[in-house]
Amino acid sequence: MKTPAFIQNLKDKIIAKWGEDKSLEKQYFLLTSLVIIVLLNLVGSRLYCRADLTRNNTYSLSQVSRDVVSGLKSPLTIRAFFTRDLPAPYNSVPRYLTDLLEEYTQYNPRYFHYRIIHPDNEKTKREAADYGVYPIEIREYKSDQMKASEAYMGLVIEHEDLVEKIDSLTSFEGIEYRITSLIRKMDGKVGALAKINTPIVVTLYATSNIPNAWQVIDKVKERFNKSNQKNNRKLNFKHVDPLNEKSAFQRAESYGIPKILMKAGSGSGRTEEGIIGITVEYGEKFETIQLLARTLFGLDIDRAGIEKLDDRINSAVTNLISVNPMIGYITGHGELNPDDPREGAGNFKPLIPDMYSFQTIDLKQEAIPDGINAVIINGPKMKFTDAELFKLDQYLMKGKSLILFLDAFNEIRPQGGQQMQMFGREPVFLPIDTGLEALLAHYGISVNKDMVLDMKCFSQRGDQPIYVAPVIDDTGLNRENEITRYLKKVLFFKSCSLGVDDARIKAQDLRKTDLVRSSSDSWLMKGRISLMPWAMKPPHDSQMARQVLSLMVSGKMESFFKDKPIPALDEKPAKGKTAAPVQKFTQADIIKRAIKNSRILVTGTSEITRIDFDREGKPNSVLLHNMIDYMNGNYEIPEMRSKGLELNPIRDDNPLARFIRRLFSLSLHDAAEWARVMFKVINILLFPAAAIAGATAWIMIRRRRRRTAIQNLFAKKEA
Repeated sequence: MKTPAFIQNLKDKIIAKWGEDKSLEKQYFLLTSLVIIVLLNLVGSRLYCRADLTRNNTYSLSQVSRDVVSGLKSPLTIRAFFTRDLPAPYNSVPRYLTDLLEEYTQYNPRYFHYRIIHPDNEKTKREAADYGVYPIEIREYKSDQMKASEAYMGLVIEHEDLVEKIDSLTSFEGIEYRITSLIRKMDGKVGALAKINTPIVVTLYATSNIPNAWQVIDKVKERFNKSNQKNNRKLNFKHVDPLNEKSAFQRAESYGIPKILMKAGSGSGRTEEGIIGITVEYGEKFETIQLLARTLFGLDIDRAGIEKLDDRINSAVTNLISVNPMIGYITGHGELNPDDPREGAGNFKPLIPDMYSFQTIDLKQEAIPDGINAVIINGPKMKFTDAELFKLDQYLMKGKSLILFLDAFNEIRPQGGQQMQMFGREPVFLPIDTGLEALLAHYGISVNKDMVLDMKCFSQRGDQPIYVAPVIDDTGLNRENEITRYLKKVLFFKSCSLGVDDARIKAQDLRKTDLVRSSSDSWLMKGRISLMPWAMKPPHDSQMARQVLSLMVSGKMESFFKDKPIPALDEKPAKGKTAAPVQKFTQADIIKRAIKNSRILVTGTSEITRIDFDREGKPNSVLLHNMIDYMNGNYEIPEMRSKGLELNPIRDDNPLARFIRRLFSLSLHDAAEWARVMFKVINILLFPAAAIAGATAWIMIRRRRRRTAIQNLFAKKEA
């Protein structure tokens, strides 16, 4: 590397001043280097600063997190319990978490505080247990063997009287999202609980004839007391035994709590009706918590669900007092039941309370409330009336969002379930017509009557391909949209293809975005749908092509009813309410074009909302989360949630990043020469600057002393 001309000139001046005395030059070089190091350490010890050059800002707070922590008006403390000297790969988590918490602190040092606690003695272990944090099992390789050990890797958030915890932080994937969403929820809940005047009533409907009834009831009471402490003691508890109150059976069923049949205790072989479930009520709103789980032998008490009952009550309370923005969920057309984790979307609903509250909406009885920005329609099987379609249409015209998970077929299983399928009885797939198809076609979207099969699919036990379960990788995920940009892969199941009418989209000046597509080795099953292996043989390559599985259309849409008769909105009253008058609209009353950009997101299957996300469905849960966030206008949250999902290369659009890349690309000789030149530049610039600063300070001190002496002299004379 050739020394630049101006550096050579500076070097010549140094030599001219000091001569060829290399020892003097060397001493000066070492002295100034030492001064620089000392100054940098002094500054670094007092200033928190770091530069994040990763593509999705993995190591810096998102704007959402900054806004949330800056908005705190009362103290919030995080206690992180981590074992010392964790093995790889867990050892990176405490360091990342500490840096993250330190950055949170910078945005609200008054109210945000944290402690890193190492439970390595009885006192700290007892402190962790008091907060409900216990060691978890981790695995590590030692001496070419996998060994299991226990370690603390959890944290607790305290905000006034509320306590929330994260049981296990085994990687830094999504840590910021989990912390920020809890802080946001807790801060909103503190304010909401302070405002309520009437108690929130938690009612346990449990008959005395259920197995081990009193043990179950006592356990429920224990979990209720724990939840009550977390909710500023704003909850009231009562137990109702429908065997002693005739109307209670009917009342419980109206809340969606099912009856169960049990053997009578007398040994007579008779069966008795029993019931168990919980309602959480506040004003006219309520949430139902199911305490039954479906097993091979029918319904049974969900003991695992009871162990987490305090968390379930907390979520219900959060929904009822509307701490978070509301998400609407349409019911009444055979949609997947959001409270049923076995046959419905019960695994999907718990994803929502992270950032939002959940509200079911029956369009036959009510319109969509104005405060809801996104509505979900998940797996409908029955027809929407024109009046219901009109409500959806006018909701869109207000600049709102629709999220639709639509199936092309209704799968009718043979009586006897899986046992009959083993004997060759196949399910029957009947085409679905909900009326939504016409509404979507108006915006250029069609839900095709087919099923997408893919060679790139999930394999059972590693060798049996399940063609109806495409595994979508990088090539099928849109890298330009926040919903799918950071995902590695997702799993679809029994999905149909989606069609697009480009002419209609163009005529309304809408924008179409393909989010998820199958691989180039996929094909369509049309006509008679069968999931038997012989019916799913891959065709010739010429019949294979990518298929759109999920897409979004956005823009200022035109009303579906722009040139159509307006249906009368004959809304049926809810129980205990008087009938509302029939609403009649004319063409002059309707919104004919959206007042601002609306969005419709369509996915060709509802099955992805049924996956058990605690097991194999982690990527799918992130996808569903991202959909909800994006459709609510929270564009930064998908990026925040994705941190840690992928490798984080240094981005190229940052000058500092380019500088570091160039630095690390230098050869050893070039780097040494570059460092020597930079040191000489710094030396020549720093010494005069330091000398000028020192001389200026000395002059100012002398002037101040002289001024003070003169003032004192005059004061003595006056005295």
